[in-house]
Amino acid sequence: MPARIKNNKRRRQKYALKITLRKHLYSKGILITFLLILTLLLFSISFKHDKWSNDGYLSVAVVGDSPDVTVIIANPEDDHLVTIIIPGNTEVDSARNFGILPLKNIWRLSQEQGTSGELLPETITRYFYFPTTSYLRIRGSIDSTHKLSGLHRMFLDVETNLSFADRVSLALFIFRVRNIDNVQYDLSKSRMLSSSVLSDGSEGFIYNRNPSGNITTYFHDQSLRRNSPKIKIVNRTGNRLLVEQIGKVFESLGVKVSFFENKEVSDNDCTLIYKNFDSVSKLNELFDCELEEASFEEGYDVTMDIGVLFSKRY
Repeated sequence: MPARIKNNKRRRQKYALKITLRKHLYSKGILITFLLILTLLLFSISFKHDKWSNDGYLSVAVVGDSPDVTVIIANPEDDHLVTIIIPGNTEVDSARNFGILPLKNIWRLSQEQGTSGELLPETITRYFYFPTTSYLRIRGSIDSTHKLSGLHRMFLDVETNLSFADRVSLALFIFRVRNIDNVQYDLSKSRMLSSSVLSDGSEGFIYNRNPSGNITTYFHDQSLRRNSPKIKIVNRTGNRLLVEQIGKVFESLGVKVSFFENKEVSDNDCTLIYKNFDSVSKLNELFDCELEEASFEEGYDVTMDIGVLFSKRY
């Protein structure tokens, strides 16, 4: 009997020790997580942001191990995290006039052509009318519902035009957004894409060139909308379809072009003539134009003047 009591006592002691260790490890884990988040926050504040300073939204084209491309929209103004999954076997007309090919091949093409990864967001902007300026090539994938399991991939072995501070801000934003505020669109299950035999003979999807208003709402630039600029596009490219496509991008940003003016074809690139710089900061990120302050007599708040050189790179 005394031996049984002694054994029970030992079991209770072992169990108590196990519980104590578990609580200690749990507390230590919370402390480490807190310190990690605090460190990332300090980095975010201290270092330079190239693409995002939490003013407006950030849109990033993400390429991982899957052939699909994911567009992430992080918007601190409404605390929503939006992910748009575009199947890799969707046929697109590449930016910079590289031709028609499946979206999954755009990243490889950008490496072959020496354009870094910029060809990917440029193609998404041009073809889907989703205004996107950044790219992120990772190993694996980012899972916005299992926060810590994928966010480290944004810092290890990546190719991106996001600064370290931008990536820290994006990681912190993904971490703090509630799962209920994650919005996901899988275009393969939408009416925006149709199953078809592609130009290379493979099966895939073609884009109906009619983006859903529900999706484009998330690309609205609030600074641009608040200023409600009167916008004109001067077309010197000889390509009327091109300016219609640019007009669609403007609509995705939440504004409309008031007037299209076709002029004699010219070899110039692109100039943004503005009265208020806030009205063109997002446009300049997307189109990379020369900036020129408007004279007082200018009748439009923003004039985008484009020529043949622009049409060759857009």
